Amino acid sequence: MEQTLCTMGTDLALLQSAKWQERLEGMEKVAALVAERGPAARDPGVLIQCLAVLPSWGEKNFQVLNKVYEVIAALAAGPLSRRDAGIAVEGMAEKIAELKHRLPVIAGLDAVSEAVGPGFVCATLQRLAGAAKNPKVPAEALAWVAAAVPAFGLGPAMAAGALEGLKPAQVTQVEDAFRRNPREEVVPTRHVRRRGAAPMDVDEEGSEPSPGAVSVDDLLPRTSIAGAITLTLLSMLASSNWKERNTGIEQVDDLVRGAGGRIAPDLGELLPALKSRLADTNRNLAAKALLTLSRIATAMGPEFDRVAGRLLLAPAVSNLSDNKKQVRDAALGLLTAWLGVASLDRLLPAVLEAVVATRTLADGKVAALAWMTESLGPGVKREGADALVRAILAASRDKTVAVRDAGSALLVAAAQVVPHDSLLAAQNGLPAGDKKAAGELFAKLAGGGLEPVEAAILVPQPQAREERARRFRPRSLRYEGLSPDEPELLEKEFQGVTSPEFRDFKGHLQAADTLLAQLDLVWAGVVAGLDLILRWVVLRMADGNMQSLVRVLELARALLCALRDAGGHLTELDALVFLPAIVEKAGHGQDRVRALHREVLHAAAGLYPVPRLLDLVTPGLASKSARTRIECAEFLAERLDLDGAGPALASRSKPISAVAALLKDRDGATRTAALTVIEAVWVAEGDEVWRHLGRLDVREHDLVEEKLRRSTRARVAAPTAAAAQIPASTLAPPATQARPPSPGPAPSPPVPAAVAGVASPDVDEAVEAMKQVCSDLMPAAEGRMSARSVALMAASAETLFATVHAQLSSILGAGERSPPGGPGVQPSARGCKYGLNVLLQGLAIPDVALSLSQGVLRDTISLLLLRLLDDRSLLRFEEGPTLVKAVNVLMLKAGWGVLETTNRTYCFAALLQLLRAPPKGIIAEQLPKFYDLVVKCLIKLTKSLQAEMEGVDLESLLLNIHDFFLFLGVDEIRRRSGVDDKPLRMVKTILHELCKMQGYGIYAHARVIAPEKGDSASPAVSEGSGGGGGAGPAPSAISEEDKAAVKAGLKDIMPRLMHRSEAEGAMQQLYHLRRQHPEYVDKYITGTSDMFRAYIRDGLAKLEARDDGAQDPGTPPASAANGAPADGRPGGDDRPPLPPGSDGSAAGSVARLNSLRERLASARGSVEGGLPPAAALSPGRSLGRPSGDLTSVRSAIDELADRMAALRRASHTSG
Repeated sequence: MEQTLCTMGTDLALLQSAKWQERLEGMEKVAALVAERGPAARDPGVLIQCLAVLPSWGEKNFQVLNKVYEVIAALAAGPLSRRDAGIAVEGMAEKIAELKHRLPVIAGLDAVSEAVGPGFVCATLQRLAGAAKNPKVPAEALAWVAAAVPAFGLGPAMAAGALEGLKPAQVTQVEDAFRRNPREEVVPTRHVRRRGAAPMDVDEEGSEPSPGAVSVDDLLPRTSIAGAITLTLLSMLASSNWKERNTGIEQVDDLVRGAGGRIAPDLGELLPALKSRLADTNRNLAAKALLTLSRIATAMGPEFDRVAGRLLLAPAVSNLSDNKKQVRDAALGLLTAWLGVASLDRLLPAVLEAVVATRTLADGKVAALAWMTESLGPGVKREGADALVRAILAASRDKTVAVRDAGSALLVAAAQVVPHDSLLAAQNGLPAGDKKAAGELFAKLAGGGLEPVEAAILVPQPQAREERARRFRPRSLRYEGLSPDEPELLEKEFQGVTSPEFRDFKGHLQAADTLLAQLDLVWAGVVAGLDLILRWVVLRMADGNMQSLVRVLELARALLCALRDAGGHLTELDALVFLPAIVEKAGHGQDRVRALHREVLHAAAGLYPVPRLLDLVTPGLASKSARTRIECAEFLAERLDLDGAGPALASRSKPISAVAALLKDRDGATRTAALTVIEAVWVAEGDEVWRHLGRLDVREHDLVEEKLRRSTRARVAAPTAAAAQIPASTLAPPATQARPPSPGPAPSPPVPAAVAGVASPDVDEAVEAMKQVCSDLMPAAEGRMSARSVALMAASAETLFATVHAQLSSILGAGERSPPGGPGVQPSARGCKYGLNVLLQGLAIPDVALSLSQGVLRDTISLLLLRLLDDRSLLRFEEGPTLVKAVNVLMLKAGWGVLETTNRTYCFAALLQLLRAPPKGIIAEQLPKFYDLVVKCLIKLTKSLQAEMEGVDLESLLLNIHDFFLFLGVDEIRRRSGVDDKPLRMVKTILHELCKMQGYGIYAHARVIAPEKGDSASPAVSEGSGGGGGAGPAPSAISEEDKAAVKAGLKDIMPRLMHRSEAEGAMQQLYHLRRQHPEYVDKYITGTSDMFRAYIRDGLAKLEARDDGAQDPGTPPASAANGAPADGRPGGDDRPPLPPGSDGSAAGSVARLNSLRERLASARGSVEGGLPPAAALSPGRSLGRPSGDLTSVRSAIDELADRMAALRRASHTSG
């Protein structure tokens, strides 16, 4: 060592000195000598070994040690062996966690990595940092590795070192992390200084690197399932019994799943055995085998193409000629999975064989061509281009229109994606006749052959977008119109970004259509130029042309929805150039255009922070246009319902105060919209709404107070003083609390502190409250709680579920707005998990589940269905898959779900209401899928009716079906019947099942349905019971002679009923005839007009009442069951009768009153397009306690019946 240092001209005594100043002087001399000599003249290995001893890695002075690290970095610029590199890394590893040494150490590690490769450095650093006592050492070491990955690239050498020794559970966590953070293309900025070496790839000896980088997929190990592929399994796959073959395929599926979805390619004879199943005579097994092969392809990765390409590709593609759609779809699924592990050029020739084969049906050819169109992308080479051109030519000559159309779509896609020289070469390689035909096809597309085909409509230029964002200076949050030079500026910005036809402002309609048609192909350009496209949309909105306005709004909506589906978000530039104009133009004169503006704003809410969006909407509340003010207020109310009051209160522009200013507006519709917003704030915040509104004069205060007093919406009440004293471990106050009797409504029990805490705007506080509620619910769910305690718990279940629903809506709304993996506050997975847990445990308690009202059930079902409709918002949470599974359990699992445990009548009613009025916020494209989910739930409920009818109120169910038909109307029912509408077919199926099970007994439950003209359930009940098949009682036996006699008697009686002098006697005869043959006579009467039928009904009811009164004067008249009022009201009144079996008591009348109120609320919601809760139609009256005054109750029934009849007449008039 002394010789080495002396050779370099360094005094050893300086490095051995006890004074740090002298040691520093010595190291500076060493650094200067190393810098003076070139890399070829250095001996880095020997010098590094010397520095490890003097001043040594244990040097206490940070300046001296930093100088040592600088010398190591300089030495690493020359040739360095792995042994010397290991010594250097050993000296730097311990000091990487110290702030004074961190930068020199990082520079030294980078230099050593460039010399020997970062794979070796990472492996050494991992070993040393793992043994360090200081926990900061491994943390800082990982930070350096994270920086080295994008700097050097990623390769197998580092992969082996990074994941060596991981447990299977840890490997699964790594795989999940990779899935949540998809790898982007990384351009290395540092390289290993070895000739021919790929970044991050150095072999064990340090002489030759690995041939190249690999994907993230190579980081994870694969499991061999060769040992599980036994002779028994292979014999099952080859069995003559289809059940055994099916079991064998299922066992293969289980093997793939058990391996964690990652298997090794050593499958032995499994693939040949599965190949034989692709031609199975049982085509369902063939489809199942194709799906299994899809999973194997995904699990095996790129090796699948090498192992199975020659063996399976042709047999798999031949299944596209099958006449079963199930088999064809499974074959396409295998091709898609195969495309994930192989190139498209590898698959296109095989798919071509299915297109040109004569045995392939038209549907199979269309499916194959569509798959080729969807799979096209950059990088198609000559072999793939040949297959594409031949497929296009074969499709153009097919006799089926659908095949020719699919070929035309493939032609357009190929011309845009495949390089023109490849297409020209493929065209020239065809025979003479085919070459001419192909040339004509391309000439029609491009106007003269392939050469002039235009480039992409949008050219991605991210740098230009960043420059525009840097230069942008917003003038105001309010839209102030376009500047005079905006068209010229925008056209200048479009130069180099778009193709010429898109810059033609005269053809902007065609430009919008072209962009929509090619959205998937030019998506990168759309993202890079989104601000320019939105500015272009604003420019077209200012033209004043209606067709142009509608087209560009539809384009904007499609762009925002596509951006949401891609997981993107609106930048500040995008929002400020576009949204103020949307807000200002929202008050258009046509309903359709206003609806488009509102849909665009709602789409923006999922891409842009809602408080910032409300900052842009608030100026619209002060617009000169009254219609714009109303639209902005209604949009604000909808966002309050969806997101709660938190975003509005967090907004800087104070939208609640701006809404309060609208109460002074002279326009009544504007004041009404403002009151709707205030009501939404009151629902979320309670009495805090007054503080948010600020100072109001007397008139405005009275307006708000009257609106809130008449509100029918349930709000989350603030905890009262009494509730604050109740322990958090209870869910309801003691029922024995003394209070004076009152004829009015009974006061609601105070909300306990735990339930009130669930409504807290602080999510952490709400989570703790929900944990407390879960612990309180668990003993009841396990049967360890007394009946009295469970009853008390059920009394407050309504408030609990409504509060949890509101909190879950807020948390899930925050999850939808947060970009996945992006910056900002991430949504609370704990809040979502505990909210769903409260619902699940509450539903496990029968008394709690059955105590839920129809309104709460509707809201809960709506929330769960919306999550099932689009589970991407749940997957943004940390435990996304677990939350998706919990939602499925809550909704559909047997014995646990909402449909299984709650009141089935209320479930039917809630689902039928969702069929006719879906929740707000669902866009038109999602409606079919939403209806499918609702129909699946109704199918599950209907199947349960076949097993057990107990607990189902058939009268209420028929009323809800009747209201569904009333909501549609005759014309809409006819239209939907013509297109085989699934919701309408489902409701008819329910009615048919009821008629089949009840038979003619269904009429006893259908008496409350007032006969209508074709758009009610009455004709369907008659038809269903007539053909029901005898589950209910059959009509009384009547011979043909008696039937003829009864018919002749009815023909004689009916004309006499129209003459006043003979009417009384004719009615007597009809009464006696009906008592002998009730079914036949009722069926005959049903065919008469509404007025005549009502007249007959009243007359028969009076006669029946007279007979009943003569038999028992103390019994209420039985005519109430037939619709005749018991208090002497005049006949002909079209009011619903009392329920069968009612004794006329106060309790029975109150039950009927509740039924009428719920039906009236549903009818009102049908007409107005909303779904108000059935409760609280008359705020001052009690629904839960009878008043004891029978006269007042019947008077209330009369009042509600009159209002319902008027509402029905208004509905028919508007229809």
